[in-house]
Amino acid sequence: TPRCLERAAGDRPSSNWLRSRQAATRRAVAAGWERSLAQVFSVGGGRARYHRKNHAYRPDCFPFAGFTVSASPSGSEQPPSTADIGTLELVEYPHPALFRKSQPLLRIDEGVRDAIEQMFDIMYDAQGVGLAANQVALPYRMFVVNVTGDPNAGEELVFLNPTLSRPRGTAIQEEGCLSLPGLRADVRRPERVVVDAFSLDGQPIRIDLEGFLARVVQHEFDHLEGRLFTDRLPEAAALEVKRDLELLEDMFHGKQARGELPANEVMQERLDRLEADRCR
Repeated sequence: TPRCLERAAGDRPSSNWLRSRQAATRRAVAAGWERSLAQVFSVGGGRARYHRKNHAYRPDCFPFAGFTVSASPSGSEQPPSTADIGTLELVEYPHPALFRKSQPLLRIDEGVRDAIEQMFDIMYDAQGVGLAANQVALPYRMFVVNVTGDPNAGEELVFLNPTLSRPRGTAIQEEGCLSLPGLRADVRRPERVVVDAFSLDGQPIRIDLEGFLARVVQHEFDHLEGRLFTDRLPEAAALEVKRDLELLEDMFHGKQARGELPANEVMQERLDRLEADRCR
């Protein structure tokens, strides 16, 4: 079964670690820390928890962040001209969205919030640990992560308009991708990195990542840049996966020929429309 990244047993956070982080989150909420995401999880390897089911939306923070947002999660104030996101599906290589550099979100509305919900569900159904907007044919700079791959465990993270900085160290680990089913290869990446982003309610997040979480975030960030993990392979390894990529291309174009998928031009037009509505 394809996974966004191969999980080694040693990479899974311990239950004690997770319980301590969850307890810290509860204490932060009880203390009224509106910025608990940034404050509690600013240490190496920390996780910012996203409560999907009872999340509080705070539109007043978005002017500071450079966003505009609908006043309530009901979507009643969503502009009628905003492009409908609709039902999302996982897309596979060589869908045009996978090669497109995502644009920063300027508008957060009910469509974006619903897309985040769908992205988590798609990720869990595919037994993945991370999913970028490109992988569901959205042109937005956002991705979701849960390193356990379990909807009933771990921490759910949402990153909007992320940037990466301060890469340190080097680590090699096998990776895969939900959009490249069946492909696996060892990928060299920085062992530690700092991510700056915004949460779904507009709060700034700054986390010093290390280990498996750092790798997952870097993998998803690459998607936002229109880059796949296969693009990071050395020449010899790239030759080994070339035939697999060609087979995926043949299957994709075969579906288009049979009318099961739209033409690339139609896909690009949809991406352009969605980008124009929320990124400009």
